[in-house]
Amino acid sequence: MPETVLGTKLKKLRKEKKITQSKLSQKLGFSERYISQVEAGMTRPSMDAFKKIADFFQVPVEYLVSETEEANNLATAPIRNKELLKAFIEVDQLSQEDQKLALGLLNALVMNNKLKALLAGKDNLFSAE
Repeated sequence: MPETVLGTKLKKLRKEKKITQSKLSQKLGFSERYISQVEAGMTRPSMDAFKKIADFFQVPVEYLVSETEEANNLATAPIRNKELLKAFIEVDQLSQEDQKLALGLLNALVMNNKLKALLAGKDNLFSAE
């Protein structure tokens, strides 16, 4: 049986994380042979197994069976700056503590820009008087 989209993506994700089939099988609670068979397209996981795999790699289940290589819908995301979007995806892989820090920094930056815009608008109001 030829390699499937799922098998190809699972292998790619596993290699990106630099994790062996053995280690992945331990982390997911599957046999090493099962992981090998999924990657080779010899077996198709149950929905529970799909969910475990998707959760482990932090990708949508749809990505595992979709022909597209965009794990997080880069092509259709409302963020036009692809470098920024890639940075967000990388932040999503960080620990919860680091994610909170990144979110705090982003919120501070956004708030700073909103305040600047608000103050600029008030300056315009004052100059009109």
